Amino acid sequence: AWNETVPQQELMAKIRGKKVLELGAGTGVVGLTLGRLGAEVTLTDNEPELVELMKTNVQANSLSGAVAIQHLDWGDAATFLIEPPFDVIVAADVLYEGDGLHFAQALRAH
Repeated sequence: AWNETVPQQELMAKIRGKKVLELGAGTGVVGLTLGRLGAEVTLTDNEPELVELMKTNVQANSLSGAVAIQHLDWGDAATFLIEPPFDVIVAADVLYEGDGLHFAQALRAH
């Protein structure tokens, strides 16, 4: 029989306390979930309206202590984050336009 609590407990143990960066977070669903599981998450996006939506979503889910939001433009190194290295970098559905060069640049920088 499948016991869904075992994989969830394993994931929580692996992610709790980790510094996570989400590139191209959009609405922030992935990062919000990781924040709920105990990670210290920084959500990033280049679109101002999505950055505002992420702020709303963080507040609505009472995650302001676990989740931060930053503007990050993959093509502009001046927006890259200069903080201690992240333990985990996640990105979901981010390569639907272009050749991925700017994404690779941002990934390498973090």
